[in-house]
Amino acid sequence: MRPILLLCFLPLCAALSCANALRAGEIDVPNPIRALPAGASDYSAALKDPAEKMALSPDGTRIVVGGSGGHIQLIDAASLKLVKEFDCGGPIASIDFSADGKEALTAGPGNDILVWNLETGKNTRKFSGHTGDVRAVASSPDGSRVASTDSVGTVRIWDFAEGKNLFTLTGKKYADDPPTEAITTEGLAYTPDGRFIITEANDVKARIWDAVRGVELRMVADHDGTTASVSVSPNGALAATSRGGGILRIWRVDTAAVVRAISGNDGDVTCSAFAMDDLSVFSGSNDMTLRQWDVETGLEIRRFKLAAVPSALACSINGKTLYSLSADAGIVAWDIRALPLSVGKFTASMVSPDVAWQALDSADYEARSDAMRFFVKHPDPAAMVTFLMERLAAGGVKETDRKVQTELIEQLDDPAYATRLKAAEDLQKMGRSAREALLQALKNPSSEVRQKAAELLRDAGGSSDARGVLVLEMLRMFKVPAAAEALKSIADQDGPNATRARAISAGSGK
Repeated sequence: MRPILLLCFLPLCAALSCANALRAGEIDVPNPIRALPAGASDYSAALKDPAEKMALSPDGTRIVVGGSGGHIQLIDAASLKLVKEFDCGGPIASIDFSADGKEALTAGPGNDILVWNLETGKNTRKFSGHTGDVRAVASSPDGSRVASTDSVGTVRIWDFAEGKNLFTLTGKKYADDPPTEAITTEGLAYTPDGRFIITEANDVKARIWDAVRGVELRMVADHDGTTASVSVSPNGALAATSRGGGILRIWRVDTAAVVRAISGNDGDVTCSAFAMDDLSVFSGSNDMTLRQWDVETGLEIRRFKLAAVPSALACSINGKTLYSLSADAGIVAWDIRALPLSVGKFTASMVSPDVAWQALDSADYEARSDAMRFFVKHPDPAAMVTFLMERLAAGGVKETDRKVQTELIEQLDDPAYATRLKAAEDLQKMGRSAREALLQALKNPSSEVRQKAAELLRDAGGSSDARGVLVLEMLRMFKVPAAAEALKSIADQDGPNATRARAISAGSGK
């Protein structure tokens, strides 16, 4: 089901009367969720009416929501209690906080953007100039500008203080593109430094715009489907975009190069949000699941089941909580540092650390989750940390197998073509178990060996071992000093997991 994307539009005199509907203090409203979903840590009181859009305040303390019912609701992020609520007189298609967190910007089925004082509930001003329904609005991180998109293919950049339209932008046209006026641009986000704007539209393209000069810079093509979403990583290096089809594309903002297309969702991707450590991204889907994906490997780390379709996601500033919004279930807070949910399907087969280690490399999400639970819940966690570190250092490969791999790599530069071909085929069959040996081969004096090793690594899913991702994820969940020491040891090394370990260590104290 496609989220309702309408916009708040009303006469100014009606807007100015919104303060009359303002309610202050925590509001006791019955909760729509009868039982806390598995993996959830909290949920909101029932929202006034269906809400499909959500924004987290810059300081992370409040959430503002809006939707087709035409109410703006302010939620305390810590307790998920409704603090203030007022009627803005019409549906809301998009909502965002101002940079100082004191105001909210809304857009709806009309040509205006409205600014609301969140203390008084009054509509203080509006930006007019769009010639079609405004579909999305976003405040620049420094608060100086506002970006908006509409149903007739334009992107506008405004001076926030004066409400002046600085730029009216349309995308570059290509041979098979629909007419500009037939393009609806719904996905919209600023990069954290405010330099770029990312949009996604029904011409199946995502675009990067220079937010300062007002020009289109780059474009990502081939976004299929009907539901648009855009999110940007906290470091500003990556963007995640979707337009249905169950695919979430991760790409570099500086080059528009797609680094990963995640297709593991069972329905259209309706929303996304990056984790605060930049290592993973969350997707919400109309299969009523929330999933966490490792950016580098595309590995699914966590999965939550929600009895409603999520329409918006936000990650808390401390990186511990994911907030989801759906019209049917309100806001749900999810613990994203806990163990992945385990169905127990493979628990009985986890009879030893060796068996669980093998399961960590399974293509089955449930098997990996049960293996992680085996390690983290083991009665001797320090011993499990030692075991995992030993396996991680060895790449999970027995010494006899490592010797075979080393010999095969040397054969990649054999004078005989048949020998080179056979060595490459054998290494390819070994898959991810040969990753560590192939990484070492990238330093081989022979250019032939280096080139072939790089090709085999790409076939194996890249330079990062999926089991290594899960080991580091577990190290931050172990409650023993040995785990913190292990993370520091990996972070201090110059290996494929060092950057990840440093990011995890830096965020562990938040």
